[in-house]
Amino acid sequence: MRKIVRSTFLTAVAIGATVFSNGGATADDLKSIKDKGYARVVVANEQPYGFIDAENKGAGIGPDVAAAVLRKIGVTNIQWSSVAFAGLIPGVKADRFDFAAAEQAILPERCAQVQFTQPNSSYTSGLLVLKGNPKKLHSFDDLLKVQGTTLAVVSGADEIIPDAYQVPRENRVYIQSKADAIATLTSGRADAYYATELTIADLVKQSSEVESAEMTGPPIVNGKPFRKYGAFTFRPQDKELFGAFSAALNEFKKTDEYEKILTRYGLSKDSIQAARDGSTEKLCAGE
Repeated sequence: MRKIVRSTFLTAVAIGATVFSNGGATADDLKSIKDKGYARVVVANEQPYGFIDAENKGAGIGPDVAAAVLRKIGVTNIQWSSVAFAGLIPGVKADRFDFAAAEQAILPERCAQVQFTQPNSSYTSGLLVLKGNPKKLHSFDDLLKVQGTTLAVVSGADEIIPDAYQVPRENRVYIQSKADAIATLTSGRADAYYATELTIADLVKQSSEVESAEMTGPPIVNGKPFRKYGAFTFRPQDKELFGAFSAALNEFKKTDEYEKILTRYGLSKDSIQAARDGSTEKLCAGE
């Protein structure tokens, strides 16, 4: 009988130790982060949203804002990590990281698993064109108005906007990745490339032969302006950390420093204002 009790006790201790080491037993609040001296922040290594730079530090829209906000709440040291995009939410939920700074889009199915701050970024889609925009493309409607216009699209990527604007399949040129976009335009295979404004801004930096088409407004899908909103994700249990970070973020979004960070990575003034005005509550509700 005594042996059985001892065995059961040791098993319980082992299980408890495992739970504790995985972070399942306690929430990692702001005080505990300050006690250990650093915050554990994860990205998905996607430029310009959040990535690890040559100095093994976080960089991009999410990390740059996160570092500034953490300083506001008294946390100056950050332990940066990178995982595949699909591992972000599971890693945060398992308490392997204090939060994610990967600019994950705020979606109802994600809101059911983690808590999102208010939007940190917003971005829409646009067109990459040859320098000078020879076909004068300034909206997705122009793809149909200018006869014979061809649109490059990454194979396997979403085609929500080309479909919404009924761009004929025969006018779509499929490429393997965004790395092929510039060559596709300069070779004359396509007149424009469809991507997010951030991807387009990154490609413009790579070649003087292309530019971002100046659009008259965001694309319209199902009668609404098409936008995505990115934010930071935390465990629901970490109420103290989430509350302090969220309050500091909301104040930081009012500053010129915040605007400079987002502008540096290619976001337009309209998208920055959209991020300031966005509502996580509405986005989580699917509105």
